[in-house]
Amino acid sequence: MIELDLDDRLRAVRHWLGTWPAAEVVETSGWLLQATEGFTKRANAALRLAPDAPIDPVIEFYTARGLRPSVVDYAGLADPLPAELLGDGWHALEFDPVLAMPITGLRLPELRGTVEVQLHGQTPPERWLAGWFASGRQDSAVARALVTGSAWQAFALIDDPDASPANELPVAVGRIAVDGGWAGVNAMWTRPDQRGRGYAGMVLQALAGAAQQIGAGYLQLSVEHDNHAARAAYAKAGFGQVDRYRYLFAPADGRERSGHQG
Repeated sequence: MIELDLDDRLRAVRHWLGTWPAAEVVETSGWLLQATEGFTKRANAALRLAPDAPIDPVIEFYTARGLRPSVVDYAGLADPLPAELLGDGWHALEFDPVLAMPITGLRLPELRGTVEVQLHGQTPPERWLAGWFASGRQDSAVARALVTGSAWQAFALIDDPDASPANELPVAVGRIAVDGGWAGVNAMWTRPDQRGRGYAGMVLQALAGAAQQIGAGYLQLSVEHDNHAARAAYAKAGFGQVDRYRYLFAPADGRERSGHQG
Protein backbone atom coordinates (compact mmCIF):
# COMPACT_ATOMS: atom_id res chain seq x y z
CA MET A 1 0.00 0.00 0.00
CA ILE A 2 1.32 3.45 -0.92
CA GLU A 3 1.16 5.89 2.00
CA LEU A 4 1.04 9.61 1.22
CA ASP A 5 0.95 12.47 3.71
CA LEU A 6 -0.81 15.69 2.72
CA ASP A 7 2.25 17.34 1.14
CA ASP A 8 3.24 14.16 -0.68
CA ARG A 9 -0.34 13.72 -1.86
CA LEU A 10 -0.55 17.19 -3.39
CA ARG A 11 2.73 16.60 -5.21
CA ALA A 12 1.47 13.22 -6.39
CA VAL A 13 -1.79 14.73 -7.65
CA ARG A 14 0.14 17.27 -9.68
CA HIS A 15 2.20 14.47 -11.21
CA TRP A 16 -0.96 12.47 -11.96
CA LEU A 17 -2.40 15.46 -13.79
CA GLY A 18 0.89 15.90 -15.61
CA THR A 19 0.49 12.52 -17.27
CA TRP A 20 -2.64 13.84 -19.05
CA PRO A 21 -1.36 17.33 -19.84
CA ALA A 22 -3.68 20.21 -20.57
CA ALA A 23 -2.90 22.45 -23.52
CA GLU A 24 -2.91 25.51 -21.28
CA VAL A 25 -1.71 25.40 -17.67
CA VAL A 26 -1.58 28.52 -15.50
CA GLU A 27 -0.52 28.57 -11.85
CA THR A 28 -1.83 31.69 -10.14
CA SER A 29 -3.53 32.87 -6.95
CA GLY A 30 -3.20 29.47 -5.28
CA TRP A 31 -4.70 27.54 -8.21
CA LEU A 32 -3.50 25.26 -10.97
CA LEU A 33 -5.76 26.22 -13.88
CA GLN A 34 -6.03 23.90 -16.88
CA ALA A 35 -7.81 24.28 -20.20
CA THR A 36 -7.90 22.20 -23.38
CA GLU A 37 -10.86 23.59 -25.33
CA GLY A 38 -13.21 21.43 -23.27
CA PHE A 39 -11.63 18.11 -24.32
CA THR A 40 -11.84 15.73 -21.32
CA LYS A 41 -12.78 16.79 -17.82
CA ARG A 42 -9.31 16.18 -16.42
CA ALA A 43 -7.65 18.62 -18.82
CA ASN A 44 -10.22 21.35 -18.13
CA ALA A 45 -10.45 21.49 -14.35
CA ALA A 46 -8.77 23.60 -11.68
CA LEU A 47 -6.85 22.19 -8.71
CA ARG A 48 -6.65 24.28 -5.55
CA LEU A 49 -3.06 24.46 -4.30
CA ALA A 50 -3.46 26.86 -1.36
CA PRO A 51 -6.07 26.34 1.38
CA ASP A 52 -7.19 29.98 1.34
CA ALA A 53 -7.30 30.46 -2.45
CA PRO A 54 -10.52 32.23 -3.54
CA ILE A 55 -12.72 30.79 -6.26
CA ASP A 56 -12.81 34.01 -8.30
CA PRO A 57 -9.75 33.22 -10.49
CA VAL A 58 -11.36 29.93 -11.50
CA ILE A 59 -14.58 31.65 -12.56
CA GLU A 60 -12.68 34.29 -14.52
CA PHE A 61 -10.28 31.85 -16.21
CA TYR A 62 -12.89 29.46 -17.58
CA THR A 63 -15.49 32.10 -18.40
CA ALA A 64 -12.92 33.94 -20.51
CA ARG A 65 -12.41 30.75 -22.52
CA GLY A 66 -16.07 29.96 -22.98
CA LEU A 67 -15.84 26.96 -20.64
CA ARG A 68 -17.96 26.06 -17.64
CA PRO A 69 -15.86 26.61 -14.48
CA SER A 70 -14.77 23.28 -13.04
CA VAL A 71 -12.79 22.16 -10.00
CA VAL A 72 -11.25 18.73 -9.39
CA ASP A 73 -11.64 17.49 -5.82
CA TYR A 74 -9.30 14.79 -4.49
CA ALA A 75 -10.74 13.44 -1.24
CA GLY A 76 -7.30 12.82 0.23
CA LEU A 77 -6.48 16.53 0.13
CA ALA A 78 -9.33 17.18 2.59
CA ASP A 79 -10.16 20.56 1.06
CA PRO A 80 -13.31 22.12 2.61
CA LEU A 81 -14.01 24.22 -0.49
CA PRO A 82 -15.97 21.58 -2.48
CA ALA A 83 -18.59 21.25 0.25
CA GLU A 84 -19.00 25.01 0.30
CA LEU A 85 -19.30 25.17 -3.48
CA LEU A 86 -22.02 22.53 -3.36
CA GLY A 87 -23.88 24.80 -0.97
CA ASP A 88 -23.61 27.55 -3.57
CA GLY A 89 -25.26 25.47 -6.26
CA TRP A 90 -22.27 23.83 -7.90
CA HIS A 91 -22.88 20.34 -9.32
CA ALA A 92 -20.65 17.38 -8.43
CA LEU A 93 -20.12 14.12 -10.28
CA GLU A 94 -19.62 10.83 -8.44
CA PHE A 95 -16.25 10.05 -6.91
CA ASP A 96 -14.06 7.73 -8.99
CA PRO A 97 -11.14 5.78 -7.49
CA VAL A 98 -7.46 6.48 -8.10
CA LEU A 99 -5.48 3.24 -8.18
CA ALA A 100 -1.72 2.92 -7.80
CA MET A 101 1.07 0.47 -7.06
CA PRO A 102 4.87 0.15 -7.15
CA ILE A 103 5.80 -0.51 -10.75
CA THR A 104 7.85 -3.58 -9.78
CA GLY A 105 4.83 -5.28 -8.21
CA LEU A 106 2.70 -5.74 -11.32
CA ARG A 107 1.12 -9.21 -11.36
CA LEU A 108 -0.28 -10.41 -14.67
CA PRO A 109 -0.89 -13.96 -15.90
CA GLU A 110 1.13 -15.30 -18.79
CA LEU A 111 -0.88 -15.95 -21.91
CA ARG A 112 -0.43 -18.96 -24.12
CA GLY A 113 0.53 -18.42 -27.71
CA THR A 114 2.41 -15.59 -29.31
CA VAL A 115 0.85 -12.16 -29.40
CA GLU A 116 2.92 -9.20 -30.51
CA VAL A 117 2.60 -5.98 -28.54
CA GLN A 118 3.87 -3.05 -30.58
CA LEU A 119 5.43 -0.20 -28.60
CA HIS A 120 5.64 3.28 -30.08
CA GLY A 121 7.44 6.18 -28.43
CA GLN A 122 6.23 9.77 -28.23
CA THR A 123 3.89 9.71 -31.25
CA PRO A 124 1.18 7.09 -31.84
CA PRO A 125 0.55 5.58 -35.26
CA GLU A 126 -2.75 6.21 -36.97
CA ARG A 127 -3.86 2.67 -36.17
CA TRP A 128 -3.43 3.32 -32.44
CA LEU A 129 -5.48 6.50 -32.80
CA ALA A 130 -8.20 4.56 -34.63
CA GLY A 131 -8.54 2.26 -31.63
CA TRP A 132 -8.59 5.09 -29.13
CA PHE A 133 -11.13 7.10 -31.09
CA ALA A 134 -13.30 3.96 -31.29
CA SER A 135 -13.64 4.19 -27.49
CA GLY A 136 -15.85 7.23 -27.99
CA ARG A 137 -13.31 10.04 -28.28
CA GLN A 138 -13.77 12.41 -31.20
CA ASP A 139 -10.88 12.69 -33.62
CA SER A 140 -9.53 16.24 -33.45
CA ALA A 141 -6.30 18.18 -33.44
CA VAL A 142 -6.86 18.89 -29.75
CA ALA A 143 -7.13 15.19 -28.91
CA ARG A 144 -4.03 14.33 -30.91
CA ALA A 145 -2.06 17.11 -29.24
CA LEU A 146 -3.09 16.03 -25.75
CA VAL A 147 -1.90 12.42 -26.05
CA THR A 148 1.48 13.62 -27.32
CA GLY A 149 1.82 16.48 -24.83
CA SER A 150 3.78 14.82 -22.01
CA ALA A 151 7.56 15.09 -21.72
CA TRP A 152 7.67 11.30 -22.17
CA GLN A 153 4.95 8.95 -23.29
CA ALA A 154 4.64 5.57 -24.98
CA PHE A 155 1.85 3.83 -26.84
CA ALA A 156 1.09 0.11 -26.99
CA LEU A 157 -0.87 -1.60 -29.72
CA ILE A 158 -1.97 -5.17 -30.34
CA ASP A 159 -2.94 -5.59 -33.94
CA ASP A 160 -5.34 -8.10 -35.41
CA PRO A 161 -3.58 -10.65 -37.66
CA ASP A 162 -6.95 -11.40 -39.22
CA ALA A 163 -7.86 -7.77 -39.89
CA SER A 164 -10.25 -7.28 -42.78
CA PRO A 165 -12.01 -4.30 -44.35
CA ALA A 166 -15.02 -5.18 -42.19
CA ASN A 167 -12.93 -5.13 -39.01
CA GLU A 168 -10.15 -2.59 -39.37
CA LEU A 169 -9.64 -1.72 -35.71
CA PRO A 170 -6.75 -3.04 -33.61
CA VAL A 171 -7.36 -5.54 -30.81
CA ALA A 172 -6.18 -3.30 -27.95
CA VAL A 173 -4.39 -0.01 -27.28
CA GLY A 174 -3.05 1.89 -24.30
CA ARG A 175 -0.91 4.88 -23.36
CA ILE A 176 1.49 5.62 -20.51
CA ALA A 177 3.20 8.89 -19.57
CA VAL A 178 5.73 9.63 -16.85
CA ASP A 179 5.81 12.72 -14.66
CA GLY A 180 7.94 12.97 -11.52
CA GLY A 181 8.44 9.24 -11.15
CA TRP A 182 4.73 8.46 -11.54
CA ALA A 183 3.65 6.54 -14.63
CA GLY A 184 0.07 7.34 -15.53
CA VAL A 185 -1.81 4.70 -17.52
CA ASN A 186 -4.65 5.95 -19.69
CA ALA A 187 -6.41 5.58 -23.05
CA MET A 188 -6.82 1.85 -22.44
CA TRP A 189 -9.23 0.24 -24.90
CA THR A 190 -9.95 -3.31 -26.08
CA ARG A 191 -12.12 -4.10 -29.07
CA PRO A 192 -15.47 -5.38 -27.77
CA ASP A 193 -15.25 -8.77 -29.52
CA GLN A 194 -11.79 -9.39 -28.00
CA ARG A 195 -12.48 -8.51 -24.36
CA GLY A 196 -11.86 -10.98 -21.56
CA ARG A 197 -8.85 -12.58 -23.27
CA GLY A 198 -6.05 -10.83 -21.40
CA TYR A 199 -5.06 -8.35 -24.09
CA ALA A 200 -5.44 -5.32 -21.83
CA GLY A 201 -3.05 -6.95 -19.37
CA MET A 202 -0.49 -7.47 -22.11
CA VAL A 203 -0.77 -3.83 -23.12
CA LEU A 204 -0.38 -2.75 -19.49
CA GLN A 205 2.66 -4.97 -18.99
CA ALA A 206 4.39 -3.59 -22.08
CA LEU A 207 3.68 -0.01 -21.06
CA ALA A 208 4.87 -0.57 -17.49
CA GLY A 209 8.09 -2.11 -18.75
CA ALA A 210 8.79 0.89 -20.95
CA ALA A 211 8.13 3.32 -18.09
CA GLN A 212 10.27 1.34 -15.67
CA GLN A 213 13.21 1.53 -18.07
CA ILE A 214 13.25 5.33 -17.79
CA GLY A 215 13.04 5.29 -13.98
CA ALA A 216 9.34 5.42 -13.10
CA GLY A 217 8.68 4.02 -9.64
CA TYR A 218 4.89 3.89 -9.48
CA LEU A 219 1.95 3.10 -11.72
CA GLN A 220 -1.24 5.13 -11.42
CA LEU A 221 -4.58 5.11 -13.17
CA SER A 222 -8.18 6.08 -12.60
CA VAL A 223 -11.24 4.00 -13.34
CA GLU A 224 -14.95 4.75 -13.26
CA HIS A 225 -16.52 3.85 -9.93
CA ASP A 226 -19.12 1.56 -11.49
CA ASN A 227 -16.71 -0.32 -13.79
CA HIS A 228 -16.54 -3.30 -11.47
CA ALA A 229 -14.88 -5.63 -13.98
CA ALA A 230 -11.98 -3.23 -14.56
CA ARG A 231 -11.58 -2.56 -10.84
CA ALA A 232 -11.42 -6.29 -10.12
CA ALA A 233 -8.88 -6.86 -12.89
CA TYR A 234 -6.64 -4.05 -11.67
CA ALA A 235 -6.86 -5.27 -8.07
CA LYS A 236 -5.78 -8.72 -9.23
CA ALA A 237 -2.82 -7.12 -11.02
CA GLY A 238 -1.69 -5.51 -7.75
CA PHE A 239 -3.31 -2.06 -7.78
CA GLY A 240 -4.82 -0.58 -4.63
CA GLN A 241 -6.91 2.53 -4.10
CA VAL A 242 -4.85 5.52 -2.97
CA ASP A 243 -7.43 8.27 -3.40
CA ARG A 244 -10.71 9.15 -5.05
CA TYR A 245 -11.66 12.22 -7.00
CA ARG A 246 -14.61 14.01 -8.54
CA TYR A 247 -15.38 17.09 -10.61
CA LEU A 248 -17.49 20.03 -9.55
CA PHE A 249 -19.08 22.39 -12.06
CA ALA A 250 -20.35 25.93 -11.58
CA PRO A 251 -24.12 26.47 -11.84
CA ALA A 252 -25.28 26.48 -15.43
CA ASP A 253 -27.55 29.47 -14.79
CA GLY A 254 -24.55 31.75 -14.38
CA ARG A 255 -24.65 32.11 -10.60
CA GLU A 256 -21.21 32.08 -9.03
CA ARG A 257 -19.65 32.50 -5.64
CA SER A 258 -17.58 35.66 -5.38
CA GLY A 259 -14.94 36.65 -2.84
CA HIS A 260 -14.91 33.35 -0.94
CA GLN A 261 -11.61 32.76 0.87
CA GLY A 262 -12.34 29.42 2.59
